Amino acid sequence: PLAFYLLLISGSRSGYVSFAICFLIFVVRNKGTHVVLKALTVLVVSVFVMQLFGDKDSALNKRLDKTQQQRKKGEPRLIAAQRATEVFTNHPVTMLTGFGFYAFREGMQALNSGTDEKTLSVGLHNSYYELLFGSGVLVFAFFLFSFVLPPLFLFFVRHSERFVFLPPFVFIPFFENNMNPGQFLFFPWFLFVFYYVHFNVSKPNIIVEQNDNAKNDFAGFPLRL
Repeated sequence: PLAFYLLLISGSRSGYVSFAICFLIFVVRNKGTHVVLKALTVLVVSVFVMQLFGDKDSALNKRLDKTQQQRKKGEPRLIAAQRATEVFTNHPVTMLTGFGFYAFREGMQALNSGTDEKTLSVGLHNSYYELLFGSGVLVFAFFLFSFVLPPLFLFFVRHSERFVFLPPFVFIPFFENNMNPGQFLFFPWFLFVFYYVHFNVSKPNIIVEQNDNAKNDFAGFPLRL
């Protein structure tokens, strides 16, 4: 409850989105929680959220107001992505090669995109955009179909009936650049990614050597890992 309260007052839009997805998975997919407890949880969460909506000075309303202002004025990160898309369209080779990893600013300036300095200074702040515009569509497609979609599918099929841990690691990178090992989400994100990438890999049978006493005690029961 304390962590949930801190999330609500944090004003983190990525946190709100991640929680909403996790909560939806919990309500729809979780089989270890009684339906009555689920109903009570939904009620408690709804009360908290409605209270925040009713308070004009709450962190939730302030973030919603900021979002509306950004939609009217233009959000710098979104503008940067739109300009980069225009460059990709005008320079097909760049679509395949990208600007170079962590070279978004230099690539845009070299191609005279007309993007203002403020937009360039803000950057993309999106892990998926960084990979797309930094490395091109082929590398991005490989990453998407090898390291993003399979883990999501396997999590949903295998573990979503008991756990809700994966969505934040997949959706928070939409709001931050976590492709650098120095970023807070890099290692937990890719830890789970690589776990699921190898989830269906067949495990080899390893014969465990037994001493004479073990052979007598477990005769007829060969030990294998």
